[in-house]
Amino acid sequence: MATERFNGRAKQGAVGEAFLTDLKFQIARLLCLEGIKKESAIAIVEGVSEHLMHQWGGMAIYIPKKLSKKNNLRNIDIYAEYKNGRSCQNLACKHGLSVLDIGKILHKTREQIRLDSQRRVSSTTNSPSGNEKHRAFGQEFLEDIETEVIEGLCRYGVHQQLAMVIGTKIYKHLAHCWAGISNIYIPTMIGNTILERNAEIYTSFKNGASHRELAAKHNITPRQIYDILKKVREQRREEAKRRVTQTLKT
Repeated sequence: MATERFNGRAKQGAVGEAFLTDLKFQIARLLCLEGIKKESAIAIVEGVSEHLMHQWGGMAIYIPKKLSKKNNLRNIDIYAEYKNGRSCQNLACKHGLSVLDIGKILHKTREQIRLDSQRRVSSTTNSPSGNEKHRAFGQEFLEDIETEVIEGLCRYGVHQQLAMVIGTKIYKHLAHCWAGISNIYIPTMIGNTILERNAEIYTSFKNGASHRELAAKHNITPRQIYDILKKVREQRREEAKRRVTQTLKT
C-alpha cells in the first residue's frame, strides 16, 4: 500500500511538472510571436510559475472538460478581431450571430476591460486563504493563470488588449489540452530557499554587486533583481516598524 501511494504521488508530481513545463513553453512561445523582448518574456514566465507554486502548491487540480467560460472566450476573440479591423457584419457572419448581438458583445467586453483596468490600478488582490484554495476548482485555477499572465504582461508594458488576447490563448490551450486529466499536482515552492536567495541577493547588492552580475549569478533577469530588491526593502522596512511598535508597547 505504501508503495502504491508513493507511486501515485510520483505520477501526480510528474503530471504537475509536465503541466508547468507546457505552461511556460506556451507563454514563452506566444510572447516571442508578439515580438516581446526575451528578457521580459523570461521574467513573465518565471513570475507566473512562482505565483502558481505559491498559491496552488501542494494541490491536486482537476480541470473539467466543460467550462462555463466558453462564451467569455468567444466574446474576447470577437473584440480582438473587431479591434484588428473586422466589421460587425463580418463578425456576425463568422460567429452565427446578429449584428445587434455583436454590438452588445463589443459593448460588454469594452466595459469589462475598463473595469478590469480600474481594479488593477485602484485595488490590490488579497491572496486566498488555505481553506479557500482547497475549495477551488479547475476553472478558478485556469482563470487565476489567465489573470496572472495578463497582469504580468501589463507590468512589463504590454498593451492591455494584447495582454488579454495572450491570456485568453493560454486559458484556451490549457483547457483544451489538460481538461479531464485528474490530479495535476502543482509542486510547492520551497519558501525558505526563495527567502534565502532573496536575502543573499540583497546582501550582495549592498556589498557592491551590480544588477547584471546578480542576474547572471542567479540565472534570472535584471528586472527580477530590481523586483526582488524592492520586495526585500519593503519587508525589512515593515519588520523594522513592527520591532519599533513592539518596543513602544513594552
